[in-house]
Amino acid sequence: MKALDAFGFALATASSTICIYCMATAYTISGGIMSPNKVYTSLMVLNFARIWGIFFFHSGRMGVTTAKVMKKRLEDVLYIKDVLSIEEAHQHVLQNQKAFAAGGSQSSSPD
Repeated sequence: MKALDAFGFALATASSTICIYCMATAYTISGGIMSPNKVYTSLMVLNFARIWGIFFFHSGRMGVTTAKVMKKRLEDVLYIKDVLSIEEAHQHVLQNQKAFAAGGSQSSSPD
């Protein structure tokens, strides 16, 4: 597995160099004149594309996976049948307060 990982890293690192050689060869064969500005700019664009494709793709994939998990959890919470409306919750709180007040005064009286 480590050999495969090393091969993938070497290929990803060498890919921009291989691409710049292919681009420079095609450019000079078609009659263009190479300059350091063209090579440097092309190399920077290829390296940016390589880094974006390798590192940011993983972050994007993790973001999509996280969004799918969150969506599933939100759906599970929203499908709960025992959710009370605001009015029912308010009535429930008032009943609990009355029961607590009645029970609290009885328990505080000496027996």
